[in-house]
Amino acid sequence: MKKGDAIFFGFVLVLNIVLIGLRIKAGTPAITGDLFSTALFIVLFLTLITLFFFKKYEYYIIVWCSVYFALSLIKVSDFSIGSLGLLNVVFIPLMLLTLCNPRDKYFLIIILISIISLFNPAAVGSRLIVSRIFQFIAPFVFFLFVARKCKNRSLIMKGLIFVVLLNSFLVFYELIYTPVWGVLSDWRGVRVFGNLFHPNNYSIYLLPVILLSYFYLRTKPDKKNFLLFSGLLLIDFLTGSRSGILSLVFGLLIFEILFIKNKKAFMKVFFLLAISILFLLLFFINQDSINQHLSVSSIGERTTIWASYLPFVRNNLLFGNGVGSYELYRDQILLNLASHSYYLGTIFEIGIVGLLVIFTFLLNLFFGLIKQMRLKQNRELAALGISVLVGLLVYSTADNGAFLEVVSLNAWCLLGTCLVLNKEKQVRTGEKNE
Repeated sequence: MKKGDAIFFGFVLVLNIVLIGLRIKAGTPAITGDLFSTALFIVLFLTLITLFFFKKYEYYIIVWCSVYFALSLIKVSDFSIGSLGLLNVVFIPLMLLTLCNPRDKYFLIIILISIISLFNPAAVGSRLIVSRIFQFIAPFVFFLFVARKCKNRSLIMKGLIFVVLLNSFLVFYELIYTPVWGVLSDWRGVRVFGNLFHPNNYSIYLLPVILLSYFYLRTKPDKKNFLLFSGLLLIDFLTGSRSGILSLVFGLLIFEILFIKNKKAFMKVFFLLAISILFLLLFFINQDSINQHLSVSSIGERTTIWASYLPFVRNNLLFGNGVGSYELYRDQILLNLASHSYYLGTIFEIGIVGLLVIFTFLLNLFFGLIKQMRLKQNRELAALGISVLVGLLVYSTADNGAFLEVVSLNAWCLLGTCLVLNKEKQVRTGEKNE
């Protein structure tokens, strides 16, 4: 590792120790900002703006991925806007300006999503509208920024794993002390929150890094990579997230199928996969009398939520009820819950038209990765990207976190490292000089 990289990772280490301490001290997000919180935000802002303007884009992305999940804990005095909102107002436009290219299909789709959202507001405050627009486009902006501007992909990948490993300390703290803000107890037992505020969100936060560790294990099988993958897998199971673990299973299976290079081995895995899915379905069908939460009937937990808000979208399927409209109807939704489906939640606000535009972006990403599979030197990286994307899409059927900046920004940054959009000689390591 270069000396500059070592110094930078030392800074990331100190930063994450501070944030872990803040999490333990504050527990839940602070309501008002104090001097320390304000000073910490200023340090973060100056760090990001300096790295951005000096074009240290890999460092810039790693800092973002070190702090985004903890920004709810950092409040700036005399500002009603949260830290994430303040940073987005500055850096999302800056990234878009840097990425501006009328011939770039990804950039144009991001702009189109912004226009659809901007010209379809609900009767809510401008602050909420702007926040929701950023929520729609932020994952795609970060993905495209990494894909276009970051050359040292390996450094970002290592940074993502480094941050997750540092914050895994919180999992063991939560298991030992079981703080109210860090665990949830239900029929599954104690479920850890990790560095987020719900086990499901923490599970989808772990998804890309577990798949990345599996990528390292399959491309370089050794004890270190095996321990990394096994440790992260164990932490994910401690979340007790059915949707998160199911998404991970799909991601691992997709990667394994794509990773196999000969047809004979492919058919063996495909056959085993088909048999496994068949037995899994039979198991779930017969679980009603044993554990209702693991049976097919447990789908009703989600469909009951969806049924409570579907009446509000039936007459506005094409363009939705407007950006920010979900908050207007939330008190009429079952238990004031979120939509628990990214697709239906998107239709609620920007309609089928908006969702189709988002799917256009995702299809371009998917086919870009498929095209990359044809190149021998990019094949494994593309397989990783497809597995991450499939995992996110599966999760989004029954939850929202996969497309939320505050939950899964690391996944979209990893996808940016997997899709090779710029010309570079070193794709996997990207770094002969490393």
